[in-house]
Amino acid sequence: MRQRQKIGELLVQAGLIDEEQLDEALAAQKTSGKPLCQTLIDLHYVREGQVLPILAKQYGCSFAEVGRLTIQPDAYKTVPRDLVRKLHVLPIRAKDGVLTVAMANPLDLETLDLLKARTHMRVEPVVAMEESIDQAIKGIDPGSGVAVGAPAGVAPTSIADQHIVEAIERGVNAIHFEPREDGLLVRFSSGEILDDVAKHPAELQDTIINRVKILSGVDTTDSRLPLAGSARAVLGSYEVDLLTETCPVIYGERALVRIRRGQQGIMSMDDLGFTEDGLKSLKGILSRPTGLILVTGPKGSGKTTTLCAILENVGKEKKNSFSIEDPVEFELNHVNQMELNHRAGLDFSLALDASLKQDPEILGFGMIPPYNVLETAFVAATNNCLIALPVPAGDPAGALGHIMDLGIRSFTLGSSLACILSQRLVKKLCDQCKQPFTPDPELLMEFRLRPDLKNVAFFKAIGCESCKDTGFVGHEGVVAVLVASPELKGAVMEGQKDASLREIIANTATGSLDYEVVRKLASGVTTVEEARRVFHSAGVS
Repeated sequence: MRQRQKIGELLVQAGLIDEEQLDEALAAQKTSGKPLCQTLIDLHYVREGQVLPILAKQYGCSFAEVGRLTIQPDAYKTVPRDLVRKLHVLPIRAKDGVLTVAMANPLDLETLDLLKARTHMRVEPVVAMEESIDQAIKGIDPGSGVAVGAPAGVAPTSIADQHIVEAIERGVNAIHFEPREDGLLVRFSSGEILDDVAKHPAELQDTIINRVKILSGVDTTDSRLPLAGSARAVLGSYEVDLLTETCPVIYGERALVRIRRGQQGIMSMDDLGFTEDGLKSLKGILSRPTGLILVTGPKGSGKTTTLCAILENVGKEKKNSFSIEDPVEFELNHVNQMELNHRAGLDFSLALDASLKQDPEILGFGMIPPYNVLETAFVAATNNCLIALPVPAGDPAGALGHIMDLGIRSFTLGSSLACILSQRLVKKLCDQCKQPFTPDPELLMEFRLRPDLKNVAFFKAIGCESCKDTGFVGHEGVVAVLVASPELKGAVMEGQKDASLREIIANTATGSLDYEVVRKLASGVTTVEEARRVFHSAGVS
């Protein structure tokens, strides 16, 4: 008790607390049984970073704020996991035969001697808060029962890096960091489904979120307002562009990180998931001098990737390819990309006017522009060039209805319409471990298999070392190309919507998203569960 009192007196002398707060903490300590400094931190009278220098001075050693450490994996592995948890110590650095260990009592000679005997290294202690040490061990040690999605030895500040690297390796294009009441949930997304991959203790969430913000160039001094930023980061052997948006929620700060791999992330049109007939139809549209190309699908279905591939393909053919974006997500070698700058006055209207004066063969938009710009763009699609536009809608009819609801004249839309691409993403089965199975006859009825798709092999996910026991490796696009028929164009010009357009589209030989996803299922690309999700989201019941 005398040692704790002395620490309390030092904190008072340093002006960090007053006598009344010290008395309150001493009383609370009798109930909690925690060290005085931890009690003061729990009462929010002091911060860990304020207490540690005073403890270090008292013990005559250095200190370590565990949440801000970068732990060397090799150092952590020098001490057996069971011993780390038993002794409440955290190996943080190993160099030249010296092992640096964070511990609550650097004067515990028995622990120091045991570590020296087990590691055959000279042990150098630094003082740290025991509760922070224990939380860090839980966060970085899979054996503790808390999944972190990172190998043992990864510091809290490096967990974010590890998640991003894992996402890249798994072909994931977005990571969600979501504060919950019981900790920070990490989820991967490459489509409409979010997969839970890790759960971190609540004590680590600020450190992890701050690391994400630093990597993405987001202001770390403010967590009260929604923020956004982008930056290029080098993580291991990967160089990626990170686009991050944060927003405050009731349990902390949420972050969405979109991963873009620059030129490495741009796929050829041949690799996007088109069928041979669909790709042939699209290339036929791209050979035209004018026309409107709509790319539809929900958020996260790969619309931007498809648009970039289309623009890059046209640019490679020695044609003038332009884009208007806010912001630029992929840097393209063969596309003239214009990024909006609202502060300088470069808005959609000025950008469109400037782009059209450059005589483009194709002009793509990163998002739907305001009504007046959209109307001008559709007129340009009739008279000047090809226009490519993403529309967040579930199906072609919904996309056309959405555009008409924005106030665009139906005649302008119908006369300019060339084709509509509908797309989704499905998880791609691992070829190393997928296994064939015989589906239930009712399943075949559910998917309404056409004669040419019957009597084919179906596969299910198993999981192996190659796919990290997930059963899947990346994602693949499911893309249907609907070439606008005279009947469809006429119906749009007349202002028809929804059911009328869906009936016309259903009678079209091409452009059926449900048929394309069943083809993916029948060819062994994906699972029944994934096909069912896309099949029904395409409006089939």
